[in-house]
Amino acid sequence: MSTKWDNFTHKNIFTDAVEECLRFDGLMGKAPSSDSLDSHAGRREMLHRRVVSRLEWLNRSFLVRGKKTSYLSAKRVASGLALDTYCQATEYGTSTTNTNLDQPSLNGPLDIHTQSSINYHSSVKGSRYILPTAPKQSGKRKRPIHQGDFEIAIICALTIEADAIEAQFDNHWDDYWPCYGKATGDSNAYTTGSIGPHNVVLIHMPGMGKGSAASVAANCRGSFPDIKLAIVVGVCGTVPFVPGTNEEIVLGDVIVSDGIVQYDLGRRHPDRFERKDTLLDSLGRPNTEIRGILAKLRGIRSRKTLHSNMSSYLDELRKETELKAEYPGTQTDKLFAATCHHAGGSMLCQMSECRDQPVFRHRLAQGTPQPAVHFGLIASGDTVMKSGEERDAMSRRENVVGFEMEGAGVWDIFPCVVIKGACDYADSHKTKVFQRYAAATAASCAKAFLNHWVPSVRDRK
Repeated sequence: MSTKWDNFTHKNIFTDAVEECLRFDGLMGKAPSSDSLDSHAGRREMLHRRVVSRLEWLNRSFLVRGKKTSYLSAKRVASGLALDTYCQATEYGTSTTNTNLDQPSLNGPLDIHTQSSINYHSSVKGSRYILPTAPKQSGKRKRPIHQGDFEIAIICALTIEADAIEAQFDNHWDDYWPCYGKATGDSNAYTTGSIGPHNVVLIHMPGMGKGSAASVAANCRGSFPDIKLAIVVGVCGTVPFVPGTNEEIVLGDVIVSDGIVQYDLGRRHPDRFERKDTLLDSLGRPNTEIRGILAKLRGIRSRKTLHSNMSSYLDELRKETELKAEYPGTQTDKLFAATCHHAGGSMLCQMSECRDQPVFRHRLAQGTPQPAVHFGLIASGDTVMKSGEERDAMSRRENVVGFEMEGAGVWDIFPCVVIKGACDYADSHKTKVFQRYAAATAASCAKAFLNHWVPSVRDRK
């Protein structure tokens, strides 16, 4: 019996379920009072998610037309079975007994943790599909078996932003079978992987703006119920100086939020716009865990570590030629006086009639700058800021450092941090020249940030 147990391919799934059961105080009604555990229904839901669903998945993975998993071959033939259908058939809570599978052609176990994504290739006959042998999973980290094992969500509005994040993954869980399911009604597109000790779900937004961000965050909460931190990563507009100081911000620098100002929420009068800024209208401050880590990262040693790791990760991204994440050059980083309006329509300043002299920048005069990290308030709204005068007025009034369009939508749904790379100065001279580089610096900073975020004890294995 001992030998059979030692050779049991999926024993870790069983032991994980048993461990969850043994340490689940809510089973006997002993859990601390909380919204999720203070009712019988809440305890049942938690027990099902942590224990029963794992055992159900293990049981069903052994059932394919009455055959045990140990008889499945990595090269068996599946007749008329599409990828999505197969993944859905082997997800939690879905029986595989009705799937139309041919008899196995070879002996050998199908390893749940090392099986590749089911990348079907048409055979010569055309109507049959071959499941190729899977590569072994790279790295020492185990692939999570359940959506509840994900605690970090990263939300990106643009494809170039998501590409930079995916390039930072240490493991790509979507490359391994089985695929993860979604809650009923969830229309989100996800990519799953790991960054350091964290299992991460990347959410690809269908469009920009607060509404879209709120929608994808709400959907994610249903499919990945244990998310403890959402990071909105991408590009933003920036003020040229940190409010109240002479500290320069140049394009490619990264802004990390310690709060959000929803600057387009208010009343439009005939002669002015009045922003709603009462306590009930304002977004709350970050929770204590986020405030604590931000305070830590402002410290001398942690800040040096953050910058050092961020630079290393950025160097790796710049080697990915398809990302096109190279620094565009100091000559393309032009800051004009706030009162200087762009005269060339959609043309770049060097091609238009913008004759004003750019503002001198000390950091740019010293050569290619290393991207810096700035902490502060970020203005979030559905309006693109393209006015230097309004930018400076809002910076003076609200002490904001950057301008973006998604953070406010996520803020009330998840504990949230916004990490965005400065790609323009939020004025009429706005271009997209720095977008790819800024997306890369933001992604690098997000990975460096996660080095300081401690996962829950139950997820450390």
